[in-house]
Amino acid sequence: MSDQANSKVLVTGSTGLIGQALVREIMAKSALPLRLPVRNLERAKMQITKLLGSNGDLNRIEFIECDLAKLEDFDQLVGGCQSIIHLAGLVHQSEASEEEYNLLNVRVTEKLLQSTARYSVNTFIFMSSISVYGAGPFSMIEETAPLLGSTPYAASKIACEKMFEKAGSISRIVILRPALVFGAGDKGNLIKLIQAINKGRYFNIGNGSATKSLIFASDLAEAINLCLNKLPKGMHVFNVANRDPVSMKDLSKTISMALTQNDKIFSIPEPLLRAAVKTADSVLPAHWREKIPVNIDQIDKLTTTTSCSTEKIILATGFSPRYSLLAGVTSEICWAKNNNLLN
Repeated sequence: MSDQANSKVLVTGSTGLIGQALVREIMAKSALPLRLPVRNLERAKMQITKLLGSNGDLNRIEFIECDLAKLEDFDQLVGGCQSIIHLAGLVHQSEASEEEYNLLNVRVTEKLLQSTARYSVNTFIFMSSISVYGAGPFSMIEETAPLLGSTPYAASKIACEKMFEKAGSISRIVILRPALVFGAGDKGNLIKLIQAINKGRYFNIGNGSATKSLIFASDLAEAINLCLNKLPKGMHVFNVANRDPVSMKDLSKTISMALTQNDKIFSIPEPLLRAAVKTADSVLPAHWREKIPVNIDQIDKLTTTTSCSTEKIILATGFSPRYSLLAGVTSEICWAKNNNLLN
């Protein structure tokens, strides 16, 4: 892999949750120059400058202002890059249509792949998701499991993964399927859980025994960097998460500790809660139903185990998360407080 010492790395989605952590990781641990496509040049430069602090060398970063969804010529992004780390995509948009997911996730990935055939790209790391396995339940699922995801988001990731099976011009392809990712910039389920616990609106359902796999963004960034530097040629598919999943009861307790709350989180029997929500849905007007802190879909998610095995990436790269769950959650809460997201 010594030929990577002076190669440029294209990173899409560099200002997002995972992208910020990855830029910080690469800048701190290697001399690799980066090319970052961004929607707003000035805002991105300010964000990356703040992210890297006084030790950041912006001379190693080439910014290209563009909108990937509208860009037709991807050669300007790919040319001169030996490695691509594709993080950009539509996520956490429940109201988005299948067409939007196809445009922003599938079509953009397809255009990137088409451009790689014209240049000497030897590594492509693609960010997929454990949502490709479906809604669950699944426990410590391995990478060989069937891909049953049916949501527009999961379907778009499955479609992208299938493209790489035909990408013969790239000598090393890495598909990463992270579990729930959290950290600074989180717009997903964990920040919503933190907000609910902070406002005293969360309760465990039943005994809270459903387990979830999670991964702190900085740990995921380290895993990506290890894949960039340690893997041989070929196709690689990895789950990425903390080695041990956590129960909803322990996760909510950890969040409460990080919030320095001493209040006990109460539990409600699952059958009673389901019956109450169904009754409310059938008799209450819409504006009252919106005030109910949980719906049936959320109950399903909170009571369904979705955990994955990480043995494969551990054996291949030696990956080991650096941050405890409490440390990661505390970091996200600090970011949320600084951005007035807990008020």
